[in-house]
Parts: sequence; C-alpha cells; structure tokens
Amino acid sequence: MNIFPLIVNIEATNGRGEDNHLIAPERVDVAQTVVIAVFDGLGGRSAGYDELTGGRIASAIASERTRKFLGKHGGKLNEELVIQLQEDICKTLKEDADAKIKPSRIRGSLAGKRLCTTVAIASIHKQEEGCEVNLAWMGDSRIYFLSTEKGLQQLTSDDLETKKDAFEMIHEDPPMSKYLTADIPSEWRMNFNSDKFESSGCILACTDGCFQYMPSPWDFEKLLLSSLNSSNTIEEWESLLHQEYEEIKQDDVSLILYSVGFLDFETLKQSYQERLTYLRDNFDSRSSSYDDLKKFWEKYRCNYEEKIKLSKITATAKEGAEEPTQINQVDNKEAELNKSVEGEDDSSLSQNPATTELNDDEKSQKISELLGQAFNASNPQKSIQVYEEVIKLEPEHVKANFNIGICYAELGLFAKAVDCFKDVINKKDEKFTLLALLELCTVYRKMGNNEKAELAQREYNKIWQKINNKSNY
Repeated sequence: MNIFPLIVNIEATNGRGEDNHLIAPERVDVAQTVVIAVFDGLGGRSAGYDELTGGRIASAIASERTRKFLGKHGGKLNEELVIQLQEDICKTLKEDADAKIKPSRIRGSLAGKRLCTTVAIASIHKQEEGCEVNLAWMGDSRIYFLSTEKGLQQLTSDDLETKKDAFEMIHEDPPMSKYLTADIPSEWRMNFNSDKFESSGCILACTDGCFQYMPSPWDFEKLLLSSLNSSNTIEEWESLLHQEYEEIKQDDVSLILYSVGFLDFETLKQSYQERLTYLRDNFDSRSSSYDDLKKFWEKYRCNYEEKIKLSKITATAKEGAEEPTQINQVDNKEAELNKSVEGEDDSSLSQNPATTELNDDEKSQKISELLGQAFNASNPQKSIQVYEEVIKLEPEHVKANFNIGICYAELGLFAKAVDCFKDVINKKDEKFTLLALLELCTVYRKMGNNEKAELAQREYNKIWQKINNKSNY
C-alpha cells in the first residue's frame, strides 16, 4: 500500500500568498524518483505587476521552471544540474522583470533586487531499503528528515548574513545572504548536497512559515507527531495540520511531507509513538523560561543538527577549508593510563594479514605516519579523514577508532561519537575501554542523558578498580 504525500498550503492573507510548491511526477506512487519543492516569494524586496507582488510572481516562475527542468531529467539532481537549473530560473526571472518592471533606483548589495524567492528541492530516489535524497536550496526554506528514532533532522543550512542555529533563528531571524532573483550576483550559487537514509522515515520540504513562529524547533516536531497520533489516515493528518496552522499562522505556510519505507499509514503512525512519548516527557515549552528552553535545545540539537554537521565535514574536506583546532587531550589521557596499564602496544595493530599490497612492516610504517598526520591536522574534519585511512589499512586499529570518536565529540556530533566509543569498548582493549568510558560519561552528559553517563562511570570505576588490584598484587 502506498502512502501519498501530505500537503499543507495556507496563505497568511487570502489572495495575497507568496509561497509556491511542487510535487512531481503526477503518479508518485509508481515513480522511482519523486521531487518535492517549496518556494517562498520575497515580496518585500521587489515590486510586481498586474496587481501581483514580486514575491508571488517569482515563486510561481521558479516553481514552473523547476518542474519543467527536472521533468527533462527524470527528476534527478546533481551539482552540474543545479547550476543549470539556477541559470534557467534566474534567466526567466530577468526576462520577465526586464519586460514588465522598471529597474529600481535603490542602491546597495541587497537592495533593488527584482522578483526574489527562496527555493528548497528534494529529489527522492527510492531504493530497496530507504532512499537517496539529493538536495538543492537557496535562502531559508528547508528540507528535513523525520526519523522514527532521532526525530526531526534539518538537512539544509539557512543562507543568512549572520550565522544562527535553528533555536537562535526563532528568536532573532537575521536577514538572508542569498536567494533566487532576477538580479542575482555572479557569486551567488544554489547549495547542493546528497544524503542516504537506510531506515523508514519522512522527507519534508517547508517554507519558514512552518517553523519560524514555533516556540522552539522541537515544538515543530511535536506538532507533526501529535497531529499524526490523532489521525487514522493521511488525509486526516493533513487536515489536522491545516487546522493547527490556520490557528497559529503568522506567514504563508507551505509544507510537503513524503513518506518512505512504510507499508501503510498505521505502520507509519506506530513507528513514531515512542518518539512522541519521548518528546512529551522531556521537552515542555509551555511553562519553561528562556534559560530552560536553551537547556532543552542543547539536548535536542544533538540529533537535530547531526546531518547538517556531517554535510559540513564533507564540504570542508572538499574545499580544503581549515579552522585551527588541535586534538591534544587524547594523548594526555593515554599517558595517565599507561602508568597503570602495562604491556600494551600503543599502535594497537592487529596481527591480521595485510589488507593492501603493503607487507606488515610497510603497513605498520604507513599507519605510524598517518597517525602523526592526523594528530597534527589543523581541524577535526581532516583528522577524521586521515584516521579513516588508518582503518582502511587496519580495521581493528583501536586508537584510530577511538580518536575518530574524539573528533566527532569536538564537532558536536555526539551520536556519532557514542557509536565510535561503543565500538572501541567492543574491541576489549583494556586501556582504550577505559578511555572510551570516560568519553562516554562526558558525551552523555552533554546530551542530557545523566542515567547513561552514570552507567558509563560505574563501568569505568569497576575496570579501574580491577587494574589497581592487579597492580597492588
């Protein structure tokens, strides 16, 4: 059974809406690749014509050009096609503006732009398990993944003059740094990213009217899941969301939700029950102070920002961008433990046959060189890359696996860090088990999970006591 897309489209003022959206192809139930997209026209930045605002015209043109362009390519997106799509949209906007709108006399880098709109596109390619999603966007409209386990995850980074996270955006709302326009500067480029999801979930495309006026990012997720929980069909879920937004709207609202991997609506609904209970038990914005909300955000953002941070790691690696950061604490902690844990080989190399054409001595030398490069790397992203090269040579290399966890923790990717430290513990290397348990204590506390932090601490104390007893004996 196929679950059809959910669509909410509401005008803040009837007949004056500036949002637009698209879903393609028409038969999404049988299509291998499905495109969902939203466009938020920026009427305040330009005049229109024929009694229509510039924003309404711009979003309509951008939506139609996107539909036609991607239709020619079977809905597929890649970096080269995104460049072509931007050129196609902006060329059409310029031709329309030149023919019907007089150039503005206003001066300034962001002033006087004609026919302006945001864009957020998700090209969803269904696979046997999960899907691959190619993303293109510009402005502050967003694409999300709604995970059954980790909840709402933002996949696109807002284009802002002053960088803000999703919580800060709600309270400060800085101006955008770029958007589609008839008068687009040559250096402005649509963003592109690609991600894969092996589990079932929902892809959402949203204009800022969906999330910007919520008390917090988790309240947007709670709205989605609470209305889902009260529904028995996709049509009921859509209707309930429409009613909720009609009551709270402060801007146009455009939301498209496309589910992947669920057999039927009941399965989808049940898959999010545990997540909704978790949100209700841990995140109550109604009677909370601003300081309490900030504490909630520090806990919620771990999973919410995970995909954005991973995409930044990839982008940084491609661009070679560097932000000086040293990773010195690892070796300091090792030095403390080395006094009590004897007979350990710092390189932690296994005795498995060489996994490449290098012989054992050559491989050992290469790993030693890579470890030095990773330690001296100028940022955690680069360190991760180099440590992964070590793991290609020696999959069971405990130190490399542990240090990747350290890097993820520094980047705030706590869930990734936890996975790494658990993997290290499973390797049963006593020294690095202790190190990993210490790091798990710290990471769990940052995630707000004091119960798991205490469990890790108790396990650390137990092993440490055993080592001390051995030494005293």
